[in-house]
Amino acid sequence: MNHSPYISWAKKQHNIKYNLASSGMPSPQLNDLVDDPRKILEPVDHENGWPPLMKGIAQRYEVKPTQVIPVHSASFANHLVCSLLLDPDDEVLVEAPAYEPLVSLPKYFKAKVKRFNRKPQNNYQPDPREV
Repeated sequence: MNHSPYISWAKKQHNIKYNLASSGMPSPQLNDLVDDPRKILEPVDHENGWPPLMKGIAQRYEVKPTQVIPVHSASFANHLVCSLLLDPDDEVLVEAPAYEPLVSLPKYFKAKVKRFNRKPQNNYQPDPREV
């Protein structure tokens, strides 16, 4: 895959305060997630999420485990939320600059996207008059 020189440069920068060139977060250590990592390696069907994790999330948010939906990425989570909440011709406010899928996803669901600016001269704080 050929990246633009800017993307290649950005992906190599590691000592910066805010890295907007990569997505995700560092992978956690397995021991940080479970007391015994062998438990998640058991040959069990986890298609709908690892049961102890789903139960823990449900308890944390005081919902039933069947109300917890595991997703594999923030982009998929955004897609799921838009599919659940948006109807054609709904209006969605999206800041500028913004992560591009936050603009294209509502359009995919036939919603109208209205943008508002976050300007450098305002320290990127939104101006309520523009929203």
